[in-house]
Amino acid sequence: MRKLEAVASTRRSGASQANRRRLFFTEIGTCFLLPVIHVALQYIVQGHRYDVRENVGCVIPVLVSWPTVLLTYVPPLFVSLAAAVYAGLNTGRYLRLISLAIADVCLVIFGSLFTMTHDLKISGGLRPYLSWHDAHQNFGQITQITEDWFTSASTSDMSVLGGLFPVYSFTFFILFGFGEEAIREYLRLGKLLANNWMSFRFKR
Repeated sequence: MRKLEAVASTRRSGASQANRRRLFFTEIGTCFLLPVIHVALQYIVQGHRYDVRENVGCVIPVLVSWPTVLLTYVPPLFVSLAAAVYAGLNTGRYLRLISLAIADVCLVIFGSLFTMTHDLKISGGLRPYLSWHDAHQNFGQITQITEDWFTSASTSDMSVLGGLFPVYSFTFFILFGFGEEAIREYLRLGKLLANNWMSFRFKR
């Protein structure tokens, strides 16, 4: 989102060595360091190694407590709102960028709240985080969970959560995959392939 905002913005930014270095470290921080830190912090609320759910796969179990709310559910909301700020442009020229920002905020907020509600429903509410030792007892445990263990409501909840990723991907493609620039590139690529095909046929 930050990249799209930078392209769409009318402000001028020099291509000096200092600007390129600042951009490089910004990209490293937002695309690598922040995700690594977020994943590392999940260890604080991770109850055991993982669950193996039938027809789902491996799932990292968390102790549903107040630290989980702060470390697991809040960061995606914060990042989504930050992305919306970058896309907060008020010109009709940037309608697709604004639409993507709105879709991003809505889907991430919905996904985070839906996940939190789902986890609270399964665990029966917030549990107290007593201590590090209490949260990580039997940490090496790997639990196998069959599909029969889940209720129909839980199965539906997981289907909804799994569908958020393709919905966001299709939204991105619809907004930017059919734009004037994209269609121009499609036509250019089609013309290039057609010319190569004709050249290949004549050589034969």
